[in-house]
Amino acid sequence: MERRITVWIAGCAALVLFTVAAMSAAAEKELPSVAIAAFSYKDTSGEVRDQTQEHRARLDMLNLLLREKLASGGKFTIVHMACESAECAVEDGIAPAALAQSAADAGARYILVGGVQKMSTLVQWARVNVLDLKERKTVFDRLYSFRGDNDEAWRQAALFAARDVNELRLGD
Repeated sequence: MERRITVWIAGCAALVLFTVAAMSAAAEKELPSVAIAAFSYKDTSGEVRDQTQEHRARLDMLNLLLREKLASGGKFTIVHMACESAECAVEDGIAPAALAQSAADAGARYILVGGVQKMSTLVQWARVNVLDLKERKTVFDRLYSFRGDNDEAWRQAALFAARDVNELRLGD
């Protein structure tokens, strides 16, 4: 009798574990799929000093922080796309057709694109857009301004934008 109870308990435990795993997998599949394009950068400040390397490093940091915060937010499934050609380059926060197609081919329902523009020594703008690839429409469009051209200013801009995107209610 004890053996039957032990077998029954083990069976119930296995069923519970299987059900929890299946529910987790189903919940994960239901998350909206989002591809994240690397942001563009434009410096129209007219400053004499060449800051190309500094801006490239900060843009890389911004791209990485956005990806990390959106992936860890639990609201989206991040889809990785392969579109490295010049025809896929985001310019002024606009996703070209080749980039959108690459995201769709990778299984993304949405694509996040954007860019940063340095207006002056102290003021920069960051545009962030989320495009619905199925419906062919913009579902999120924000223009953020941030002061300063240092790591902390860029980091705060990335975190602020990621928080806003993570608050979106997107459905597949």
